[in-house]
Amino acid sequence: MSAVTIKAVEDPRTLDKILCAATCEFLVSVWEKKIGRDLEKELATKIEASPFPLNFQLAVVPSALLPGVASCGQTAVGVEATELYPDMEYVTVEEYIDGLMI
Repeated sequence: MSAVTIKAVEDPRTLDKILCAATCEFLVSVWEKKIGRDLEKELATKIEASPFPLNFQLAVVPSALLPGVASCGQTAVGVEATELYPDMEYVTVEEYIDGLMI
């Protein structure tokens, strides 16, 4: 990511843009496939069962993590790193998550 960041700093196509390596939707969907569970349903269950202020804190999580809430791919100010720099080598999300699950 540091090499992509360095390129993006000097690239006029990224001026006033959010640089994304993967959308939130994609990250969550890959993680759900790997673990075989629906994270949004699990979170809703935890929110309902938790006392205040924990339920409030858990309710804020979707704005950062769950599909369709905060997405680089759904905004006009987002640019995808792999589209801007297709010549670079990237670790796929699947490969990265596989490394976390060891």
